[in-house]
Amino acid sequence: MSVPLDYAEYFPDGSVEISGCKDGHPRITAVVPAPDVNTPSEEERVQRHNQACDALYLRGYYIVSRRRIRNTTFDRTGQKTTLKVIYRPCKNKREVEQVHREILRIIRGSP
Repeated sequence: MSVPLDYAEYFPDGSVEISGCKDGHPRITAVVPAPDVNTPSEEERVQRHNQACDALYLRGYYIVSRRRIRNTTFDRTGQKTTLKVIYRPCKNKREVEQVHREILRIIRGSP
């Protein structure tokens, strides 16, 4: 029995099947807030952002871009504590291979 998660399917023998979509749709924009209120240190903030991106990779998504943005509710002037991530299904073999490498990195526990 396999376990499907969006665009990645995991099999009992340890193999992974990553599917995609030729036009790369849907394209999704998400934000991962990590304000000083809940995440006092920069290390914790980076860890929270990386965990969110790892979760997308494990679901088979290709991350188009990721950047920090200002959260007007919590951030002080000049501070950017929220991560904006744009992701979508893979469009081509190169993107599938990149997602595969990221999945292996996560599973093996590499930074």
